[in-house]
Amino acid sequence: MQMWRARIQSRRPALFVRAGLLLLFISAISGSTSHSAWAQKPANAPFDILVISSWNKAIPWTASFDKGLNAGLRASGRKAKVFVEYLDAARFKEGSQQTIFERYLRDKYAGKRIGVVVTEGLPAADFIAQRADAFVGAKRVFVQPGAKAENWLRGNGGDVTVPVVQDFGASGAEMLRRVSPKKVYVAADATRPSGARRLAAFKKAWAENSAGVDTEYLVDLPMVDLLTRVSALPAKSAIFYLPIFQDGAGKRFVPKLAAKAIAARANAPVFSNWEALVGSGVVGGYLLSGERVGKITAGILAGLVGGGEFRYKPGDAYGYVYDWRQLKRWGIAESNLPKTADVRYRSPSVFEQYTWEITSALIAMLVLSVFSAALLVVNRKRKWAMAALQSERESLEERVAERTRELKIARERADASNEAKSQFLAAMSHEIRTPMSGVMGFADMLLDSGLRPENEEKVVRIKESTLALMTIINDILDISKMEAGKLEIENVDFHLPSFMVGVTEMFHEANDGGAGGGLEIVLHLADDLPEGIRSDSTRLRQVLVNLLGNAVKFTESGIVELTAELDKRVDGQPQLKFLVRDTGIGMTEETIAKLFTDFTQADASITRTYEGTGLGLSICKRLVEMIGGEIGVESEIGKGSTFWFTIPYVPAVEVVRDPSRSETCAPISFRANRALNILVAEDNEINQRIIKFIVEAFGHRLEVVSDGAQAVQAHKTQDFDLILMDVRMPNMSGPDATRAIRQLPGAKNQVPIIALTADAMEENQKIYIAAGMNACVTKPIDRVALVGAIDTVMGEEIHLAVADMPAALPQAKQRPAVADDEENPAVKAFLEEIDVTDR
Repeated sequence: MQMWRARIQSRRPALFVRAGLLLLFISAISGSTSHSAWAQKPANAPFDILVISSWNKAIPWTASFDKGLNAGLRASGRKAKVFVEYLDAARFKEGSQQTIFERYLRDKYAGKRIGVVVTEGLPAADFIAQRADAFVGAKRVFVQPGAKAENWLRGNGGDVTVPVVQDFGASGAEMLRRVSPKKVYVAADATRPSGARRLAAFKKAWAENSAGVDTEYLVDLPMVDLLTRVSALPAKSAIFYLPIFQDGAGKRFVPKLAAKAIAARANAPVFSNWEALVGSGVVGGYLLSGERVGKITAGILAGLVGGGEFRYKPGDAYGYVYDWRQLKRWGIAESNLPKTADVRYRSPSVFEQYTWEITSALIAMLVLSVFSAALLVVNRKRKWAMAALQSERESLEERVAERTRELKIARERADASNEAKSQFLAAMSHEIRTPMSGVMGFADMLLDSGLRPENEEKVVRIKESTLALMTIINDILDISKMEAGKLEIENVDFHLPSFMVGVTEMFHEANDGGAGGGLEIVLHLADDLPEGIRSDSTRLRQVLVNLLGNAVKFTESGIVELTAELDKRVDGQPQLKFLVRDTGIGMTEETIAKLFTDFTQADASITRTYEGTGLGLSICKRLVEMIGGEIGVESEIGKGSTFWFTIPYVPAVEVVRDPSRSETCAPISFRANRALNILVAEDNEINQRIIKFIVEAFGHRLEVVSDGAQAVQAHKTQDFDLILMDVRMPNMSGPDATRAIRQLPGAKNQVPIIALTADAMEENQKIYIAAGMNACVTKPIDRVALVGAIDTVMGEEIHLAVADMPAALPQAKQRPAVADDEENPAVKAFLEEIDVTDR
């Protein structure tokens, strides 16, 4: 049998002495040492490993390899930190994506002590081999499926190669030994070059080992058709499954899930050559093990650092592995399996499964028998008492079983209710934001059209009322997401002092000196306040803005103070404390008692005077508690209130810096430094006009289509730099259109796509990204958000800020009020435009 050997180079000590003296001499002359842009391993550094996988976590082989590598390192006794990064080459193939990945590695591992770089798969090996300055001083180990790649890898900078041979012939022969089929069906995926190569290798090996068995290849079928075929195979058939990553319809699969679907529907046993598929319905066989390859690699790494040589055979990566449940299902005798076979998922016997219960029951029966005999001698009436006790026990068990069934049904109903609520939230978010997008968009268009001052003031009030309505809608959606358990807390590192300044400046600009010019907003930051913290900055800002907004609203004149300090609790655990003090109207004890309840304000007169839903403080309380803190209030009628809350203090993991105001202040208007050719897919006519107005104002060219199918056809026949894609459209939805575009040949499938959606639910936006979209912008469309998304997906700064303030964002407080009954043709035309009740 062919032997593979990983060679570890060793040099005589004298050579190291001479090299060290030479380096010392050069260093003394030059006075400096050159450094690679990549991290280097310092002298006497620990045995740290960076694994770069060609694929992603969803590939079972990757998880199996990582498991074996870590197990092998533990067994070797080597103390090593293992860092794993995923190139995800199946999705990101272009050079620009690899450049981003390269920059990410440089930033993350700058200064790290990486002694060995392990690449798993050819794309990762090629990525490292093309970068001569990647981790200078570190050993390189290339793990590559396919023995033919060994010479290429060694010629491109690999210190050690670990070829992995796909032994389809031995795997197929093992299937024939177990079931002796009259006909074999091969399910495979050849839509991609790797799949085509895998299928060609199997056919060549099968021709040499099939002994003339009738064979039919089920290649590149849609999964629906494939499942139909395998559910009606003739008797004495068998299926050999080559991993399917994508079916003929273009739908992508995790190979393990595809195997599970095939095995569940097939009326014949399913075999394969991949250990990671055991447990998903395949019988098993002579299988290639990612875990074994990981252990082999770990042994090579231990030898690489310690010096020496590690030998292995291609067969070391294979083993006989079977699923006990499938053996029983297809009547395959376990006694005929190889002696070294690993049979998994064996069902325990009844006694093994219930040893404690059966033993306890036998002991109880023995005790009861002796006790019953004694009672029979003493008093026969006790026998009747025991019978009554037994009857009561049986009745109790029946009641417990019935209650268990009821609880199960109740839980299923609750789960269904939560799912329905989530679907309702997504639908409501979309249906509400769609007309709101029209109102906001046309208001901006009117403001940019040069209205008379008195008409402009009315449109400003329309926009302000719309923003107030959006705040109410967002509050209601937040409450609903909390009740449905869909709201998640995200922890990021940020600079706390600049964050506090930014929150305060929002109210300096909005208040403009207070309602009567006598309101002062003051920020106090304690001397020991930490700069970098880790928390949910979005939710923290939401709480602070709500509390400050209430303080400003209920304080006509005086002072509103925002304080942040470090508070050490009795148990010694530090926490951050925030206080908002005002000199406003204050509250009674009765009002404070119900203050944090949903839809509650002080009294009816407060609602009429100051407006509001009464949801803000309830949301604040829930958010603070979700972060892990507490919230409270102290108030005195006529003298003001002090709201306070705490959150756990968690120091920032990374170094954070104080951003300049120029970095945090978003520009209002933009112009493109180069015009893009943009395709817009949007079925709503009003939204089409709004998007056209915004995008053309930037200086871009665009074409508008009404559904996803038209978008796919337009992109096939024309060249577009960018696609703005609505999500919910007739004929073909945005995600489906995106999937179709990603399957187009050549550079057509790489066009950046931004989702324009009225769906504000984060979990749904993740689905759109998974469909192939590059970013999401919610409706009503915010110009700053749209510009940022375009620049991000295009990978360049296309838009430049315009110095002057556009008319679309006027300062309402600086304009005189006009009579409500004054004739206003512009507003009248605007209201006619947004009348969508018949659509």
